[in-house]
Amino acid sequence: AARWLHGRGEFSPDMMEEEPAADMVRETYRIIREAMDAGVADNVIPAAMARKLDNSAFLFSGFKTAQELKEASLLLREKDGTVKGFSRFLTDIRRIDANYNVRYLEAEYNFAVSSAQMAASWAEVSQDGDRYDLQYRTAGDDHVREEHRALNGVTLPPSNDFWRYYYPPNGWNCRCTAVQVRKGKYPTSDAGQAMEAGRRTTDTPKKRIFRFNPGIDGQLFPPKHPYYKLSREAAGQVKKAVKALQETAPEQDTDTGVDLVRLRRRRKEIKQEAKTLAGRTFSNRTFDKPISITNTDIKEWLNQPHKHIEAKNELLLEIGEVVQNAEYLGAGPDKHILDVTAHFFEIEIKTEKSWIVVREHPDGECHIHSISDNVSILKHIQKKPPEK
Repeated sequence: AARWLHGRGEFSPDMMEEEPAADMVRETYRIIREAMDAGVADNVIPAAMARKLDNSAFLFSGFKTAQELKEASLLLREKDGTVKGFSRFLTDIRRIDANYNVRYLEAEYNFAVSSAQMAASWAEVSQDGDRYDLQYRTAGDDHVREEHRALNGVTLPPSNDFWRYYYPPNGWNCRCTAVQVRKGKYPTSDAGQAMEAGRRTTDTPKKRIFRFNPGIDGQLFPPKHPYYKLSREAAGQVKKAVKALQETAPEQDTDTGVDLVRLRRRRKEIKQEAKTLAGRTFSNRTFDKPISITNTDIKEWLNQPHKHIEAKNELLLEIGEVVQNAEYLGAGPDKHILDVTAHFFEIEIKTEKSWIVVREHPDGECHIHSISDNVSILKHIQKKPPEK
């Protein structure tokens, strides 16, 4: 890309569709998408939200690339207007490369992981409405920023406007989260005071961009990020280039090689067939409580990413037998809802292990919540069943 830019002697956004720039966009997107996938690895995320976040990642990658090339182009010429030799130009833009592709990118990667996690969490919160309150929590260590510490413990219903603007993450490398808590277990915060604390947390121009909710906005990064600050014409050209790149991307899941057209068609058929399962209960040979499945559970099973996604989807139609024969591994607190217990069951899909998560609510009701092939979810197990 540097050699291409040097050869052109200038940069303008209408060059974004040319292959060297397009390659930069694709590589940036690959890294950001990797972060997004890591963020939702053991979460359930609706397909519509996943598409929005994916589009956001692609657009962000396009604007990041445009800003990087724009900044690099300012170093193309000597003071007398002549184009620098390539070696000199390459040396001069090392700093730009280090900023955009090391320092900035590390913070953006971490933010994308956290943002995707919180967007997926918001999808679950939205399904429950105001059945639970939502509580802001910091990481609780010495590295927590003072302004974020001021929000720790804010407890409000999800419908409160506070969460529209101050839902985590609230800054680069922010490790804060928001968890569902049973109503009445914690005193409800004063909404006005909470909003004021949120404003103080983001009271500078660089911090105000974080006044957004990735789940509501369907944005992986702040919609008012400085990368997007281009003229209307230039922004339009970047968007056009990004759209062209997305349209020419193969209609195939790059991780699994699955034909997405076939996958979507079959998923729709399975969803229709599985309607008869809603409301039914199933038993497990070693777990002593009935397990139910709802229409929401069915939808989320089908939306859950998986290495063997087609086989995983087909398994839903045999869920009674699957639950019956699954190996119960134990339980732990649900990472999103404090008063809910998560139970973990191990199964095999194409000779590889996967894990079904069953949620048990305070009233004792158990229902299927998700399925994952990410072994990291087992770290949440705190109590194992007694050995026989």
